[in-house]
Amino acid sequence: MALFQTYPPSPHLAHVVEYYWRSIVSLGESLIQDVPTPLMQGMTFNLHRLTEKMIFGDKVQEMNDYCYLFGQPAQHRLSKSHATGVDIFGVKFTPTGLYTLTNIEMQQVADAILPANDIWGREIEWLCEAMYEAPDVAGMIQIVEHFFWTKIKERRQAATPSLEYALRYIQSGQIYSVKDILEKVYLSERTMQRHFLKQLGMSPKQYARICRFNTVRERLEQVPHTNWLEVVYTFGYHDQSHFIKEFKKFSGKTPTQYVDALVNPSLSLF
Repeated sequence: MALFQTYPPSPHLAHVVEYYWRSIVSLGESLIQDVPTPLMQGMTFNLHRLTEKMIFGDKVQEMNDYCYLFGQPAQHRLSKSHATGVDIFGVKFTPTGLYTLTNIEMQQVADAILPANDIWGREIEWLCEAMYEAPDVAGMIQIVEHFFWTKIKERRQAATPSLEYALRYIQSGQIYSVKDILEKVYLSERTMQRHFLKQLGMSPKQYARICRFNTVRERLEQVPHTNWLEVVYTFGYHDQSHFIKEFKKFSGKTPTQYVDALVNPSLSLF
């Protein structure tokens, strides 16, 4: 049995949640899977508390609680599933979604995975119990959205329009230069740096690098046999060596290895 499906949020939560996802996979042994650096802050509900491991850098984190929060990743990871499989409901937040819900400065949780009860305490126990008893995915979404909306009403923090504009420019796939972004949003470099560190957990330059990687990755998935020199020129890398180094940092593979994996895909859990 294998299922992976995504679901849109309610319109009133679209500024916080990009989508929900459900993954159910039965296995006979643990599966190790590459996790390329996504533009993602996230939340997962491990509905049967099946122990997983996340490996990044020289760190191995064992995950055996019911619910976790993910700060913005800054590097490639490996995921090692439980031997029997996966049963997860997940949330992919917008770039500023987790900050909106928690009001925690994201530089404190960048590239970190935290048990959700470290942030919300006993509320998470009640939430997880309700999620476990939900009859279907629609019920799970209704429960978690009620929780999110309660948190938003508690916080009611002011939006930062200039940051939102900067994010749109970076995510458009057309502008990756911090200097060019500053000219568009009329912010000083110091002010924009402060906004990014507080609400995303990383600098504008680092975030732009991740955005560029994701744009290139999407391009390769659409056109696997793209000319590397064309990619270097189109996306503003210094040279081919710089492109390969950046791509491997965020994906764990060279561009050629990544394309080979596209041609011969393996089982995907998320």
